[in-house]
Amino acid sequence: MDYLIDNAWLAIGLWIMLYTSDYVLTITTARMYQGGANQHIHYEKGIELTPVHQRDVSRLRWISPRFIAILVLTSAALWLLWESLVGSGYDRQMFAFVLGAWVLLEAAVHMRHFRNLFIFCYLKHSQGVEGQIRYKTWLSYRMSVVDMLGFAGLYLFLFFLFGEQFILGGAVACCATAVYHWILGARARRSAARELSHEDAGQAPQDG
Repeated sequence: MDYLIDNAWLAIGLWIMLYTSDYVLTITTARMYQGGANQHIHYEKGIELTPVHQRDVSRLRWISPRFIAILVLTSAALWLLWESLVGSGYDRQMFAFVLGAWVLLEAAVHMRHFRNLFIFCYLKHSQGVEGQIRYKTWLSYRMSVVDMLGFAGLYLFLFFLFGEQFILGGAVACCATAVYHWILGARARRSAARELSHEDAGQAPQDG
């Protein structure tokens, strides 16, 4: 762990690898979803939960300007943070916390990708499943909240065992993501309720 914290290029390289593989796995699962898995499972706005990437993922774009821009900006931010905290000898533990937040959140997201790849592989060929289930956007976010809180609990348990700020960062990042997805889910649910009320109002019989 110390070697990772003390070596800026290793830390940045790990981040680039994880963030890139996250996007590659997202597009891979999206292709499987649109290629046949969606006959058994349907997500209202697709499989991508992060709003900034939803358009590119729905279009199955391997090369995404948004992804590249975010990757460059986050890598540069990580470098500046390392220089100001570790390079200057100011606070190694703060950098470990931030790096852990980014890396361990990606680890949790990767586990979800692997689960989706496994499930979509069978759904695509209608193996072991019948019928179709349809998820509203708000419920997809609520399911993500459960996932993120589960990983947050695991990371907190590991933090209490080993006391590493790197692990604590992962726990905090997963909790923050859970809160963010709860908020997005609440907004999506309110939006769906408004649309339903408008439809009911439009279908209501008019006096006269």
